[in-house]
Amino acid sequence: MSKTKQRQYPREVWVLSPAYIPKQITIVKSGYVYADKYDRDANGKSYKVEALHDTKQAAIEWGRQQIAAREEYLAKQHALLDVRRIKLDKAEANG
Repeated sequence: MSKTKQRQYPREVWVLSPAYIPKQITIVKSGYVYADKYDRDANGKSYKVEALHDTKQAAIEWGRQQIAAREEYLAKQHALLDVRRIKLDKAEANG
């Protein structure tokens, strides 16, 4: 969803479920708290505006970007753990 676009209600959008399955939902109003960052569906569930997309393909692409960002973060954490492991091995070898 473009941040420069004025949000209109109700509207049909695509979102990814927690299991990363795309589904179409109807947004009916802005969120109560942080209305500029959240929208709500008819059941009252809030969604981050950045996670709402006009097309199924846009939602899928956003999900792929989220996964890539998470993989990058985890790679950095793994490298940090490797450094710590090496330091412990050195300390153990030196007695």
